Amino acid sequence: MFLRPGHLFGFGHEPIFIPWCEFYQARRKKFLLSNLVSVNIGSPKVAEITLAAQVFEQSEGAKVLN
Repeated sequence: MFLRPGHLFGFGHEPIFIPWCEFYQARRKKFLLSNLVSVNIGSPKVAEITLAAQVFEQSEGAKVLN
């Protein structure tokens, strides 16, 4: 997966590549009206990211969901 920093922090930065094999322990969450997925990166864990569930489910990330 390629991740690009948001507009505020993204100026002059290239996208970050994280291989799908580094995604562990995906969890579904709800925040207000949004369906989200939080996932740990790396083993041992080096980071955690949260993405829209629809994006995660339509990608290779669907294999990581419990």
